[in-house]
Amino acid sequence: MWVYVIWGILLIVIIAMLVRMRTLFSVYVCPRCGSEFTLKPIQEFFFPQIMYRKIARCPKCRKIVRAGIMRNQANIDKLDQTEKNHSKNGRGKKKTKNFK
Repeated sequence: MWVYVIWGILLIVIIAMLVRMRTLFSVYVCPRCGSEFTLKPIQEFFFPQIMYRKIARCPKCRKIVRAGIMRNQANIDKLDQTEKNHSKNGRGKKKTKNFK
């Protein structure tokens, strides 16, 4: 019985992480007014997606539209810069021992 509870909790945590990642790295474009917007994680999870479009309400024109999905380049650049800083500081490198 406990095994099912643990697997259920693990599944919920993984889904939450994936939704959060999708929220950080996605920007949507309204086809009517052309404004770019992001969704909250709860909206990202519950609003349906059809192919490369998400059915959502545009915050500018307040219409329900099939918004196109784009990458959030600003957050991707921040992540790349953080990874470069970690590699410069020596973090993430493998430490090996010399055996004689």
